[in-house]
Amino acid sequence: MDASVIVRKARDSTGLTVRAFADLVGISPSTQSRIENGHLDPTVGMFSKILDAADAELSVKVPERKRTPSMDALRQHGAELNRLAATFGLENLRVFGSVAEGTANHMSDYDLLADATPGTGLFEVEGFRQAAEELLGTSVDLVTSGALSDDFRPSGQVPVPS
Repeated sequence: MDASVIVRKARDSTGLTVRAFADLVGISPSTQSRIENGHLDPTVGMFSKILDAADAELSVKVPERKRTPSMDALRQHGAELNRLAATFGLENLRVFGSVAEGTANHMSDYDLLADATPGTGLFEVEGFRQAAEELLGTSVDLVTSGALSDDFRPSGQVPVPS
């Protein structure tokens, strides 16, 4: 949300005019108007004064940092991951890409490859992918071997440890 929108909502919540609110904050009405119209970005100090005058609070949610994918994590959760895969109709779970190559960083995800048993559909594949993300605490890309063309077979595949 833009600062101008927050400032306008803060003032509106008081029921005051631009002039009356600006007096309360200790700024000129033209400055208040310029902020509300998006023509002036308030400093942090001014923004704080505006929120205080409106008896408003601003909270910022910082996303939880995802875990860096690693073979260590796969070893730790491998048995559970393979069990989950089986419940969703997947088998022969492998990892490839940066995790398998040992070059993963905080921006990486797990690249998993699995064989789908007969009758396993898109809902099961996506269900496993989501469960794997929850278990591993980071993003997972999953592809089934049947979905790969003959031209693309990931190199460096490593079985997920059991």
